[in-house]
Amino acid sequence: MVLSNCFRPICAARASIDSPSTDSTTSASQSREECCHLHADVGVLSQPDGSAYLESGSTKVMCAVYGPYPASTAHEAYRYSNDCQMACDLFFLDEATSAPGDSLGRGSFRASSQNKASESERDMAIMLQHAIQPAVLLESFPKCVVKVHTLVLQADGGELAAAICCASLALADAGIPMIGLVAACSMCTIPSGNCEGRGFIQVLDPSASEEGKSQGSMVLATLTRSIPAPIRNADDKGDETASEPSIVNHVTQWQQSGTFSGAMVMDALELCHRGCRQLHAELNNCLLMIANRSNKSLGSVEP
Repeated sequence: MVLSNCFRPICAARASIDSPSTDSTTSASQSREECCHLHADVGVLSQPDGSAYLESGSTKVMCAVYGPYPASTAHEAYRYSNDCQMACDLFFLDEATSAPGDSLGRGSFRASSQNKASESERDMAIMLQHAIQPAVLLESFPKCVVKVHTLVLQADGGELAAAICCASLALADAGIPMIGLVAACSMCTIPSGNCEGRGFIQVLDPSASEEGKSQGSMVLATLTRSIPAPIRNADDKGDETASEPSIVNHVTQWQQSGTFSGAMVMDALELCHRGCRQLHAELNNCLLMIANRSNKSLGSVEP
């Protein structure tokens, strides 16, 4: 594969929560409700049908999409289906993982150099597919295959969420019909020293070190689609008008681990939903900026 437009933008700084407030008036539940700003580009690889590169904080992900192409030319496992099928894989570079002894066990992501996925990578690939597949209009391509290859170049927390966002951009770059973009974000709860040790801090888009201190974590992916409003008659003259389209969010992936109370789960879901809305707007803006850039480049070409 040939890199055609790779770059290393400056990463947005993460707010630190290493020193929680000791103010006695602080509530038991605090939160950091801002995601890291995304840095993304599409069309960064020349050979795939679609590709994307994304940075979220210090986590860096690249995704390549191939297809849709006839299942008859694919692996035997895909040849005998009338429907379009999606195949996803996800690998971590050896250099992407954290140092040995990391409490998250990122040292288990070590199979990529042998081109064979580890169990952790296979699990993440399954969750990635569950998150993005509902957005793709697979019925448009019977007896075809769409392959999504994702590579984590640098891991510093939120790798699954970043992979989902990156794959969504790569699918759009490939021109594959989609209902909408899928955005995903992660959060974790970290015990704090407030309220006699019973307090906790909710952290949206945590770093690897923050995830290592957490007592629970969550990843939420949402598909945002716009549904056109029905056209109706506004007056006796028969003039037809349409109201604003409605925005619908569908949860496509919800992964949760660790310890959560009922109230904490609801707070975490609301926090992740807000994060997904923020990231969806950033993904949309990214595609619009890239489209405008492409249009300007085409307009500057001499006839």
